[in-house]
Amino acid sequence: MGDYRKVIDEKALKQFSTAQVKILRSEIRLAPWSYLKDGAKNTLPWWKAYNEIKHHRAECYSKGTLEVALNLIAALFIVDAYIAEASLETTGLTQIIDWDHHVHMPQLDRYYAAE
Repeated sequence: MGDYRKVIDEKALKQFSTAQVKILRSEIRLAPWSYLKDGAKNTLPWWKAYNEIKHHRAECYSKGTLEVALNLIAALFIVDAYIAEASLETTGLTQIIDWDHHVHMPQLDRYYAAE
């Protein structure tokens, strides 16, 4: 994760630290990368829990919460959306997300948190 964080810090800190994911048919909004705001070097809580569960399953079983699972999935979704956006920019195709202004295609509004 350290290498990935370095790339995020250098290339897309603002986009990641402000991105939100809204869970459909609920009021749940997640901002799993918000811990990176202001250049904070703290461990991401959901990543720390994931690693503790992975390496010490029996002792850390209780850290495997729905909140951790949802944040992991939301973080992956944001990474995937960012990579898709970067790929589209290099091919000259239409953008999926306007990361600078958090404006979305109307067809995709239900997948992204409203501001």
